[in-house]
Amino acid sequence: MVFQPAASNAASRRTDLPPVIWLGGGSGAGKTTISRAIAYRFDLAWYRVDAHGYAHRDRLIAIGELSADAAAETHDQRWLEPTPEDLAIRFIEGAEREFPLILEDLRTMAADIAVIVEGPQLFPQLVAPYLSDPGWGLWLLPTPEFRRTALAARFNASQSTSDAERAQEKLLTRNSILDGRTRSEATTLGLRVVDVDGRRDLPTMIEHVTELLTPALTNAPRAHNGRQRQTLRRTENDAMVTNVKAWLADIAPRTPPDPLPLPFVCECARPGCTAEVEHTPAEYQAMRTADGLITAPHHATPTDKPEVRS
Repeated sequence: MVFQPAASNAASRRTDLPPVIWLGGGSGAGKTTISRAIAYRFDLAWYRVDAHGYAHRDRLIAIGELSADAAAETHDQRWLEPTPEDLAIRFIEGAEREFPLILEDLRTMAADIAVIVEGPQLFPQLVAPYLSDPGWGLWLLPTPEFRRTALAARFNASQSTSDAERAQEKLLTRNSILDGRTRSEATTLGLRVVDVDGRRDLPTMIEHVTELLTPALTNAPRAHNGRQRQTLRRTENDAMVTNVKAWLADIAPRTPPDPLPLPFVCECARPGCTAEVEHTPAEYQAMRTADGLITAPHHATPTDKPEVRS
């Protein structure tokens, strides 16, 4: 099937957004790591949907789209009691509620710098009206074996429940259901899906996705100078730590062992810098209080000063 925008007014919908490269797909497929590496290399903005999850939850409650009672469910109520099918329905409904907020966030970003948007919430049917060309969208779907291995290596929602093993199995089944929906929608719309099975290691996978996105990356406007790059990365780092602090409060008392190091992108002014540095949220906050830049060793220069934002 040849891709066509889903609605006749799709062009007008897209004009109020910055140029967007959409990377959706299943949990555990490597979307975050891959999209982050590409954004850093090409000096693009990077928007991770999950890094705005708690801010979006609060906004949805404020506008009456989500009840405070639903948001206040215990983690057992949220992850253990529903069936996998119900968990899938909840996720789909949540993605549909959240997508307008994603668009609102994108509209506040610089119009002259392309942004890579990444998240499992980006179902093809939601994205299609805002996608001008199929070369600007891609969906990664992991095999069940790859996902199980990937999720076992990181703290996830199941570990905040009273029965992590049972919750994990429900989440894996839910994710398979969501993958089926993503694949079906992408096929119907003529959009591209990449299966992730582990035969390509991470560096090779990053290069593979970069190659597939070449039409978009070739035409994507980049940060014009080091100061713009610093502003992008500082904003992204701030969003991540704010969301993580809200998450730690949400999962208490079943928090992972302290300290919890997070990968922050280097905020130096060097174009194409892909370096990362690890800090705990407390360390990061202390550096921000001192108005310091988060930089990799030897990357800061006397002229590297954060841009003052109103």
